[in-house]
Amino acid sequence: MSIATPIPPKTNIHPTAIIHPTAQIDPTAIIHPYAIVGEHCVVGENCTLYSHAVLDAYVTLGEGCTIHSGAVLGGAPQDRKFKDEVSYVRIGNNTIVRECATVHRATGEGLTTSVGDDCFLMAYSHIGHNCTVENGVTLANTVQIAGHVHIEVFVSFGRILLPLV
Repeated sequence: MSIATPIPPKTNIHPTAIIHPTAQIDPTAIIHPYAIVGEHCVVGENCTLYSHAVLDAYVTLGEGCTIHSGAVLGGAPQDRKFKDEVSYVRIGNNTIVRECATVHRATGEGLTTSVGDDCFLMAYSHIGHNCTVENGVTLANTVQIAGHVHIEVFVSFGRILLPLV
């Protein structure tokens, strides 16, 4: 006989997560401890945000996305032209963003940095402002994409360091 009685969940959002009042979160999404969902963010159906994942501002996640610990989506672009205008990040369905990867918002009022469906952004990868990343793209660990880059479908970027012989 178990002495612990399971408590039925009222929500899939951990009480230590920080959720901005303007955020929209699908009831099937799971948000782990200390994750942050900022202003005007949308978290789609069956998404998971792990501990310390950050959706800074104006981020939309499609269905089934997984955002791992330390990833930051929707941060201000690293661009001197950026003047704190409203801009966006859109992430397609079933995209995986691994630890400490970053995707910055666009520079320019109303513009978008977009990542397609079924993409895989490995640890420490970066997608800069105003990029368009189409469906099925893979960025291996530490691959960095500068601003204003367009990557077409099913492209894979990787880094290999060969031993000196």
